[in-house]
Amino acid sequence: MNIKEVWNILRNCRVDRVKSLWDDDDVFESVSVMECCDDLNEVFRDMEGWYFRGEWSLKEEFDKEGNELFERVVDFDDSLYYGE
Repeated sequence: MNIKEVWNILRNCRVDRVKSLWDDDDVFESVSVMECCDDLNEVFRDMEGWYFRGEWSLKEEFDKEGNELFERVVDFDDSLYYGE
C-alpha cells in the first residue's frame, strides 16, 4: 500500500485523534512517515479488534511515482486453527 492510500485510510478512520491529525493537507510538513505507520497500526487495531493480524511497517522500496510503500507483516500461527 502506498502513502497516498494510507493517508486516505487515516483521514477517514473512526479514531478521532488520528482522523483530526491526518485530515490536514499540510500534515506531511510536520509529521514523520514513522508516525504515519504508528497511526496506521492504531487504526487497524481499532478496526480489527481482537482479530488484529499484524503490524504495518515502512518498506525500503518506493512505487513507480516515488511514493513510500507500507507492508503488513502477519504472524500467523496455524496451530490455533489446527490444534497442533
